[in-house]
Amino acid sequence: LELACNSGVRALYFDSNAGDQSQLNQKLMEAETLNLAEGDGARIIGLVSGVKLAFENPMGINQSRQAYQTALINHCGFMPKSMLSHAHSGWVNVALSIGIPGVCFLLALHLSLLRVGLKHISNPYAFTLVIWILIWVIRTLFDATLQDQILEIQAFMLALLLGLSVQKYAL
Repeated sequence: LELACNSGVRALYFDSNAGDQSQLNQKLMEAETLNLAEGDGARIIGLVSGVKLAFENPMGINQSRQAYQTALINHCGFMPKSMLSHAHSGWVNVALSIGIPGVCFLLALHLSLLRVGLKHISNPYAFTLVIWILIWVIRTLFDATLQDQILEIQAFMLALLLGLSVQKYAL
């Protein structure tokens, strides 16, 4: 969590050929500062810190898309230098927003829809429903797909595929 509060960290390494401690200290002082505010480093920091923040706030923060930012500011006690907008994981964002019970509810919803799809698996729409849910649940681990219009698209597709999966008459 401290890396999420502070944007840069001194690159640390061990060099067995450094000689004495003063030479090693000099190399550490000359080492480049890693910019964690850009690239995949920030995404990983966002994910790891988001999980920790979710366990610090098991009932969620404020039911908004800024829950990660709010939790990070509350934890750091100041405005972090590297301000990520979200944790880069839909499940972590949901946990920060509506809490761990909200994540359990959303997973239960997906599992119940998966069960319906598996029950009618011979129907091509049900097969598509099963694949859609599996891909969506896995993708949401690594991307913020449970917000804005993406969430609306998911809800529409799940409802459409569910309805077509259990229909008695072919279209």
